[in-house]
Amino acid sequence: MRTLQEPGRGWLLRLVIAFAFAQGAVSMARPAVSYRALALGVDARAIGVITGVYALLPLFAAVPLGRRTDHGRCAPLLPFGVVLIAGGCALSGRASTLTAMAAWSGVMGLGHLCFVIGAQSIVARRSGPAEQDRNFGHFTIGASLGQLIGPIAAGYLISERDGAMARTSALALIVAAAVAAVSSARSGTSSTGPRPPPTGRSRPRRSPSAASCGPAGFRPGSSSASPCSPRPTSSPRTCPSSASTGASPPPPSDCCSVCAPPPPSPAGW
Repeated sequence: MRTLQEPGRGWLLRLVIAFAFAQGAVSMARPAVSYRALALGVDARAIGVITGVYALLPLFAAVPLGRRTDHGRCAPLLPFGVVLIAGGCALSGRASTLTAMAAWSGVMGLGHLCFVIGAQSIVARRSGPAEQDRNFGHFTIGASLGQLIGPIAAGYLISERDGAMARTSALALIVAAAVAAVSSARSGTSSTGPRPPPTGRSRPRRSPSAASCGPAGFRPGSSSASPCSPRPTSSPRTCPSSASTGASPPPPSDCCSVCAPPPPSPAGW
């Protein structure tokens, strides 16, 4: 029987919306960065370098950030990631050199990594064992919405008419930064709060069993009564003596092994 009340799912809805905005900003900024580089007159090889640098910082930061979330709070990674995404988008729109665009593209990738790690950790910590698959499925809806809307919005904003690609691509990056800032306002969630109780079976506490006792409940090596000793009856029974019976019958089931007679020697057979 569950003793704790499950937390509401409003935090999951806010997290999905925030992730949709953050993913939409990144998906809008990445093609806008390529168009911005084309407007600056770089070649196709340079565009490939800028696109690849996006994953350079996350390549080295993924493991340390994962360890940090294991030993501390994960919610601060969300606003930190939003700041990096928004800053990378806005500064990429103002960059005028290949080096600057590549650097800010890497900052944008690091911010996206921080947001994703923090959001996934919140889902894992605030979901019960029977709810994790469902909640992670709802969480990925936000990523799909952002990946769908982001490039479409960038395509509507960027235009190459009359040499306006440099201006419109910078505008798309500024809008992407604003969209990322909205995700910070929608991610009003925390990794703290009540968690669902574990549903797994706990291991029962071991109690003395008959296997650890001697015959008829006597614990070997113990001079006092053990928990597995038989309960006394109203009329105590005495163990038969070999002298009175002339034989060596087996002791009764409720007699201790101390009063049982030893087996007869082979000479008496």
